[in-house]
Amino acid sequence: MKAFKEEKLRQDELPPEVKKEIFQGQVKLLFRNAPLGLMASLVNGAILVAVEWSVTPSHRLLLWYGVLIFVTAARFFLFLRFSRADTPIEPALWEQRFFYGTGLSGFVWGTAGLLLFPPQEVIHQAFLAFVLAGMAAGGAAAYSAVLRVYLAFLIPLLAPFALRCLLMGSYLYMAMGGMTMIFLSFMGIIGKNFHDSTYLSFLMHCEMKNLNEALKREIESKERAQGEIQRYQMHLEQMVEERTAQLTEEIRERKHAQEEIARFARYFRDLIENSHDIIVTLDDAGRITFISSSVSRLLGYSPEEVLRKNVFDYIHPEQRKEAREAFQRIMESEGKSATLELNVRHRDGHFLPHEVIGKAVRTEGQEPIVIVNSRDIAERKKYEDALEKAKRLEALGFLAGGIAHDFNNILAGLMGQMELAQLYLDQREKLTSCLDNALKAIEKARELANRLLTFSVGGEPIKKPLNLVELVQKTLALTLADSPVKFEFSFPDEAWQIEGDEGQLTQAIQNIITNAKEAMPQGGTLRVTLKNLPHYSNSVFGITDQSFVLLSLSDEGPGIPEEDLGKLFSPFFTTKKMGSGLGLAAANSIVRRHGGFITVESKPSKGSTFSLYLPAKEEGEVTVLQKVEIRPSVKRRVLVMDDEAMVRNVLGEFLQILDYEVTLVENGKQALQNYREALAEKNPYFAVILDVNVPGGWGGKETLEELRKIDPQVKAIVTTGYAHDTVVTDYQRYGFQGALSKPFTLQEIREVLNKLG
Repeated sequence: MKAFKEEKLRQDELPPEVKKEIFQGQVKLLFRNAPLGLMASLVNGAILVAVEWSVTPSHRLLLWYGVLIFVTAARFFLFLRFSRADTPIEPALWEQRFFYGTGLSGFVWGTAGLLLFPPQEVIHQAFLAFVLAGMAAGGAAAYSAVLRVYLAFLIPLLAPFALRCLLMGSYLYMAMGGMTMIFLSFMGIIGKNFHDSTYLSFLMHCEMKNLNEALKREIESKERAQGEIQRYQMHLEQMVEERTAQLTEEIRERKHAQEEIARFARYFRDLIENSHDIIVTLDDAGRITFISSSVSRLLGYSPEEVLRKNVFDYIHPEQRKEAREAFQRIMESEGKSATLELNVRHRDGHFLPHEVIGKAVRTEGQEPIVIVNSRDIAERKKYEDALEKAKRLEALGFLAGGIAHDFNNILAGLMGQMELAQLYLDQREKLTSCLDNALKAIEKARELANRLLTFSVGGEPIKKPLNLVELVQKTLALTLADSPVKFEFSFPDEAWQIEGDEGQLTQAIQNIITNAKEAMPQGGTLRVTLKNLPHYSNSVFGITDQSFVLLSLSDEGPGIPEEDLGKLFSPFFTTKKMGSGLGLAAANSIVRRHGGFITVESKPSKGSTFSLYLPAKEEGEVTVLQKVEIRPSVKRRVLVMDDEAMVRNVLGEFLQILDYEVTLVENGKQALQNYREALAEKNPYFAVILDVNVPGGWGGKETLEELRKIDPQVKAIVTTGYAHDTVVTDYQRYGFQGALSKPFTLQEIREVLNKLG
């Protein structure tokens, strides 16, 4: 670092003509990047106006965009004048004009953070922040050649938005304002780094130019000397002393030139060794021929430790193929560079994210080499992750509002129907209608709870043999009812069964069908196929020689952009205005919990195909499940344990309707006492129904363990409102013969008791 500071001091001592040449190059670079920046400003401004149109007064949007167009036109006129100006240019004058134009543009964009800030629209606020951040990032590349130009753009661009957020007063907005200020500082540092890199690049160019001129002068001097020797060879004796003096001067100049070369070599070496990045040179086989000492600080290796080693050995195995292909492209191209994000192995074994830039350099008569610049981007990744988390929190708030809205609607309908039922107690027909409507509202609440439990910790499915043909047919008919979208469903005569949770799989398939329906608002055909896949293998998902059932759904929609394909199954990712971003994420989560996976193929204007791969239950066999209803011939006794009195009483009423004799208890000790007394009286219970969670006492699992001590043949059913509880999803492992998920219906109770015999 000390050597680097000394070189910076030497830069300040450069001759004025060198400084002017460097500054002239920086100004030319500013104007060279200007057209792209002007176009980006107009396009981003138009997009921002379009997105904000529904939430911001149109006259304000048009006024702001009109000012932006005027400022951009003025800057474009400045660019035209510069491109037609006589050379050499006066860099200070043109830099000053560019400085004011860029600062004015940053000010106009900064006013968007005040004038176009929709107070009640969080999503539009986030989009505004995203656009401003994008302009700041783009400006770093376009304007950092002269640091004060970039700062004149950056500060008025982001400061008003940060100030607006801080003045909002709430914790979230103060956090957004603080993050914006941090982002502003961070981009300022990046701009400074870009500026330094650009400055040093121009400085190196000037130094190399001067070095070439010195060498050229030396060659010309030698040629003149040879001419003098030939011309005066007849008078050699007379010219010995004079020529000796000339040779002495030439030797002195040559020595001085060599010292200059050595000084420049030390200078460039210091630049490389003090760089924040790792500088590497590779031969045509990818072996490391030089590496800067910063490898010790960033990756823990000494330079000697990695010299002559193959660089691909230090790249994550999953990325080596991509890196080799990029290396080959560089070697085959003329002057083109490649940029990759790769995970590089630290000496202690873990991998760190690096941004790697490589370019091939060819010298006449020598083998080409590749110069690589590798930058640690772990901190940048942290900032990106923080920004992504902030976006997800916003989406989560939107989702929570939607859930509250749905539950309140259900509760409003339920309360209304129950109150009407109280008023219609003497009118049987109206009373029955009210109770039916109340049950429908409860069923909607149950479905909503199940959708939310899909994202709970665990969320294990309650599996049973399923016929996918029937399930898909029902789901297609239900989801596409009253829709202009038609469907074609093809399946083999003997489609294999799977083992799965009918409710969860119905939800997963319904989510994908809904996406296809929304992709074809004017109508179209959804083509659905079901196939048996014997001996299926897939190295990506670690599957070898297994039997799967493949369900494919192909729509005729506009397709999915390639950049969005990798995000489809991320929670909260959505491109729809009113979407929650949970549909496809839930579908993927459900299929994976069933041991399967989903793939997506899509092309613009060609539609999309979602393929669900689910493990087959038994290859080549279809079993049709028959529902058998067994009613007890004599009254049987059932013991019910639940800490909730309302649930306990409802369950007791249901069992009495099914002609069972019922005993109700609220904890495990009471259940054990009643069961023991029944055995002693030679009037045992046919079955026990146990709630899995009882606060402050034995739950269903513990109570069953005690009951089995006095009756190893006890028949037990477990109940819970937590679908992800392993005691319910794998009840047989804990000794239960059946399971009920709350809320349950009379038919579900009848079916689970009938299975006990």
